[in-house]
Amino acid sequence: MCLGILTEERTTFDYYHYDDPIAEISSSHGRGVDVDDDGVVRTTEEEPREHHARYDYQYDAHGNWTERVGSYRIGSQPEFQRSNIERRTITYYER
Repeated sequence: MCLGILTEERTTFDYYHYDDPIAEISSSHGRGVDVDDDGVVRTTEEEPREHHARYDYQYDAHGNWTERVGSYRIGSQPEFQRSNIERRTITYYER
């Protein structure tokens, strides 16, 4: 019989001076408590997991980003892998 599961999750962000996120680290760690058929309480513990994300930006002359490249790595992987590229077009109107 499962008595309960406790999971701790934490996300930390780093920001560039334009308030754009440049890095994100998410970690989670889970624990469980079970009782077996003989009434013995057993605890289980998951391996901690960590996910790293990084964002690189290209900015226009007004200081707004026009391209954001996302990369990630899981756990202790040495290299970041590109996950997505987001592009946006901004139109400015002058009076």
